[in-house]
Amino acid sequence: GFGRAARAGSCALVCVVHNNKLYCGNAGDSMGIIVADEKPISYKEVNRFLNADNPEEQQRMKREYPEESDIFICKRPENKSCYVKGRLQPTRSIGDLRLKLKEFNNPKNYSR
Repeated sequence: GFGRAARAGSCALVCVVHNNKLYCGNAGDSMGIIVADEKPISYKEVNRFLNADNPEEQQRMKREYPEESDIFICKRPENKSCYVKGRLQPTRSIGDLRLKLKEFNNPKNYSR
């Protein structure tokens, strides 16, 4: 009965201004920017892109999962179009239990 729940997931990006400081939390491949209302319009990125194409995330995954040679799979040369376990681009997310917990990645629990 957990097949569908194991496949569900989402990314989230939350930013809060407190005491004139900006705090951001990112779980996924959402990109946050601050846009300045000036001519020409300028912007500043407020977080890193957390997906399997990012070389920093690839290195982190290799360190955290050294026994899993397929922790990310790239479908194009030069580490482009990469996916966690060949299935999902975000390297951090809310949910997606089939990629995080062994008890949820058994094919017999999979339902469409």
